[in-house]
Order: sequence, then structure tokens, then C-alpha cells
Amino acid sequence: GSVLTNLGTLSTIGNNTADNFILLIIDNGSYGSTGDQPTYAGRRTDLKKVAEACGCENVVECQAKDTAKTLETALASRRMTVIVSKCQSGNIPVPVIELPPVVIRHRFMNEVAAPA
Repeated sequence: GSVLTNLGTLSTIGNNTADNFILLIIDNGSYGSTGDQPTYAGRRTDLKKVAEACGCENVVECQAKDTAKTLETALASRRMTVIVSKCQSGNIPVPVIELPPVVIRHRFMNEVAAPA
């Protein structure tokens, strides 16, 4: 769902090719974070064709079980690649995160910060 609601991402990628860039789209055909409502990608909208129409030249579609191999191939190719990995929709039960969002943000920023 996120790719469809942020379509500018694909046209930005298609117009700014970088050989060291791989976009992995996990296409479960739903908006998983808001209750698994179906998206149009789960119906008639083909994300591979959408990416190609946005100027992305090396677009590959695979099934979830083949994602690791497809990603390895993309890494070895050293070409800008968009991978659309088709998978089943659904959420597993997870516990509620008890931390405030600001604390989560600070933890994340500290982890990804470059060493001094």
C-alpha cells in the first residue's frame, strides 16, 4: 500500500539511476499497518508495470520464497534494481510497544549514527 500512496518514490528512482541502489517492495496487496485493507495492487494494478512506467529500467517480480535469491542476483548485478516481492497478506499477533515514540526515535538515531 505504501508504494501506491507514495508514488513519487518510483518516479524519483526512475529519474535518478544509481547503480548501487536496490528497492525491495514487499507486495502483500494490503495496507497491513492499518488492518489489512486490500490495495489496488492486490487487484488490477501491476506494481512492476507501474515502476517501469515511472522510468525504472531493471524491475523484477518474484514470489516471496524466491526473494533472497532474487536479491542476491540484484546485488551481484551492481545495477539499480526494483524488486517486487509478492507475498501473502496478514499480521501476526505482536505485543504492544510500551515505549513513547520519542524514545523509539532516539534509540533508532543512536543506533544508526556514524561512530565518532
